[in-house]
Amino acid sequence: MYLCTHHFYHYTMIYLLQFILILATQLTYFRVANHLNIIDKPNQRSSHTKVTLRGGGIVFYLSVLFYFLLQGFQYPWFLLGLTLIAGISFADDIKPQSSKLRLLIHFIAMAFMFYQLGLFELPWYFTLIALIVSTGILNAYNFMDGINGITGGYSLVIVAALWYINNYQVPFIDNNLLYALMMALLVFNFFNFRKKDTVCTIVHRIALKENIFEAHRKHLFQIMANELKIPHVVVSGIYCLLQALIVVGLVITNNANQGLKYQIDERSGDSSKDMQKQSLC
Repeated sequence: MYLCTHHFYHYTMIYLLQFILILATQLTYFRVANHLNIIDKPNQRSSHTKVTLRGGGIVFYLSVLFYFLLQGFQYPWFLLGLTLIAGISFADDIKPQSSKLRLLIHFIAMAFMFYQLGLFELPWYFTLIALIVSTGILNAYNFMDGINGITGGYSLVIVAALWYINNYQVPFIDNNLLYALMMALLVFNFFNFRKKDTVCTIVHRIALKENIFEAHRKHLFQIMANELKIPHVVVSGIYCLLQALIVVGLVITNNANQGLKYQIDERSGDSSKDMQKQSLC
């Protein structure tokens, strides 16, 4: 009992220290960004109408870095890839970078993550396709621009889903890393979730004969916020709810498939036993 209580207080203090470090670092960054004029001016693809500070996402990198330092230097290749992403993203916040350069850096960073997870042991064609898709998903996050709380909101849902999978279905990562990301998201959402479907967008723009690689404001969430004048927080809430429903649906489907597989295996086992009995007779 004493040992369990000791571990509880130990990890609680670590999480509390990490949360305070993340919050203090985020507040410090805001002061620095304001002083250095690292700002985002509204453009043709933005949904916000006021000048805002850029680079607030640095909180995620710092949270993982604190985890790396406090938890025995785990997942070094993952951290290296994240460092590349954080570096090119921050450089892009200060001065726009080439889209080709960003894609290349993202691809290399995802390759480091795949190496960390041992995914290069899979067939090369599977790994290549997965790398391309993962890089595309990473870039899709950059499209969610200007809607307060939308990225942080559905990201929190995703991390919660990963925690459930890690604990109740397929263990694949240290829980403490997921807790670190959750804390970063809580800090990020505290400043971002305030009042003041990428595939659908691409199809829509192709139908309008527009260049899908140019900046625009035709994402579904932008139409909801800009044309339909739905409050940003409401739009973010809708996206979070949809993301949660998708996750729940996937979990239920996976559990149903596992149950079906178990029944099939059980019946196959019974059939084998019957055949063995008949052969003995």
